[in-house]
Amino acid sequence: MPCDVYTEKSYFQTLHRMAIGVDNAVSDIVLMGIKPTVASSSYGYIELVGDNDFMVRSFVEKPSLAIAEELISKGAYWNGGVFSFRLEYLDKIVRKYVDFRAFEELRLSYAMLPKISFDYEVLEKANSVYMIPFEGEWSDIGSWGALSEKLSHKQIGNVTEAGACENLLAVNELDIPLLCAGVKGAIVVASPDGILVSMGDSSNFIKKEVDRLSGRPLYEERRWGTYRVLNQVQFPDGHLVLTKELVIRKGRNISYQKHSHRDEVWTFVDGKGILVIDGHARIVMRGDTVHIKSGTMHAVKAIENLSMIEVQSGDMLKEEDILRFDLDWQKLVVE
Repeated sequence: MPCDVYTEKSYFQTLHRMAIGVDNAVSDIVLMGIKPTVASSSYGYIELVGDNDFMVRSFVEKPSLAIAEELISKGAYWNGGVFSFRLEYLDKIVRKYVDFRAFEELRLSYAMLPKISFDYEVLEKANSVYMIPFEGEWSDIGSWGALSEKLSHKQIGNVTEAGACENLLAVNELDIPLLCAGVKGAIVVASPDGILVSMGDSSNFIKKEVDRLSGRPLYEERRWGTYRVLNQVQFPDGHLVLTKELVIRKGRNISYQKHSHRDEVWTFVDGKGILVIDGHARIVMRGDTVHIKSGTMHAVKAIENLSMIEVQSGDMLKEEDILRFDLDWQKLVVE
């Protein structure tokens, strides 16, 4: 189900009705249809077999406004992007691409799955799809403009307004101040990955440009904590150096792993942790530094929140150069 929905409690009660539909085997897949409030070209539409029949006849992906109005007049619903099905149903589909005996094998083979949306790869190929309607308050917060409409406080982070600013959404995720003067009807967002300045009604056109400009993320939240890229350099001879700041949350750990194309230097600047190098464990804390050569297996677990600086150095600094052996700390070392 989507993570960017603005809705009400009855939305989640509808999820329970969907699960009941799956238990009753009404179809291969049960999905949620949203009762449209206005014709929109931003959503996909669900066409039903009949007025009182909630079996799905077809899907129409983001039609023109004219076609959207026609679909709504015929009783079509918005596709809410919420699906319910038996696990064995999806298991059969996944096994067309990846053969696995346990979840860990599937996780390690995840990159082998096609980069195709669930709608195209699963939903539109199902033999039967049933829809459960939802008619309460619902908004897809899929653009900055949509988010701005729902926020009561529209200045987030270190933001200062000067002059006659009107209808301004300003979000600052950086440590430096953001000053907006005399700005009207705009969206201004400052993040580690870039800065966005857009008129509110243009926010729907951002995605295509972001996809074109995107490169290595400069900030990420992971299962173990966060990292921020501080600097990246390529020298004339092709040698690469990447510097990161990592914060590992208490009780979390980085997977046991090794690299083939890079060395790493870890400098611990705060907190306390357990470092494992080729099966040998030791305590690390503020001021400790370790040099991890390529081919060396390594992991670290935070006893307290652990802050560290990681300097990667080599001829290839990519996520593909990570061979993970285990996520389970108990299998690595007895504390």
